[in-house]
Amino acid sequence: MLLTTEGRQHKEFVNLPTCKLANCILMDKTFLIKLAASVLISGLWISGATILAEKRGSKIGGMVANLPSHLLVSLFFVAIVSGTDYAVAAAPGIPIGMAVNSIFLLVLILTLKYGLTISIILSFIAWLIFTLAGIIFTQDNFIVNIIIYLLVMAGTFGYLEWGAKIRSVERKPKNFTVRQILLRAGFAGTVVAMVIIFSRILDAYVLGIFSVFPAVMFSTMLILIVNQSPAFAQETGKIMIFASTNITVYAVALYFTYPLIGPFWGTAISYLAAFIWVWALHPLVKKFG
Repeated sequence: MLLTTEGRQHKEFVNLPTCKLANCILMDKTFLIKLAASVLISGLWISGATILAEKRGSKIGGMVANLPSHLLVSLFFVAIVSGTDYAVAAAPGIPIGMAVNSIFLLVLILTLKYGLTISIILSFIAWLIFTLAGIIFTQDNFIVNIIIYLLVMAGTFGYLEWGAKIRSVERKPKNFTVRQILLRAGFAGTVVAMVIIFSRILDAYVLGIFSVFPAVMFSTMLILIVNQSPAFAQETGKIMIFASTNITVYAVALYFTYPLIGPFWGTAISYLAAFIWVWALHPLVKKFG
């Protein structure tokens, strides 16, 4: 399989039945299972990652939070529901989506000084503008998209580390109740659910870009801003930008393993590759401010 798909032929995989979107979703039991699994896993993952950040610090939390969660579940079920070719065709869009997410986090981090509401509005405006630009001006060339992502990631992280000088902040000791954990999971899972429902109408390449919608990043940042401090969330967000390289590693592994060994083992091996990548990055992350 080549790293490019001529003429975006993957669009043929996204023809929806001739019914209203809401009815299609309700009638598709497999989609509902996918949605429920994504909400459950992503919600618990984000809840766990934010608690880990508050227990172990922003560097560990930022790295763990950005491991594949709803992306893993979504593309796994996409492969089952719509076929392996569809999931593979979505993979080249993932690096562009992660490049946009780096810009999203950059804007969110830098504008927190103007207040949380303004910061959220500006960061999502930036996300929308650059997502549309990515859809219009990029193509499904995996190699080119990875290069674009690496340049954007390095630029945004470099500015936060050496330009804005975002530094580590001591965490506040917290005790967590079951209710707090469930509320975090519910909030994060709801955000992810909206993304998955919206992805129902997208073609494969665009789905790849939207599949990494910053639901995890936003949920993690918002929880940490409220429960810790803006400064603690900013440091976590900076690390999330750097650790997001594991998502591209996951996408590349998925691109090659899904056609060869199927979505189950392909997902397992791709996740293992992303986990090993993050583990290898940990000594480097400890050197950052």
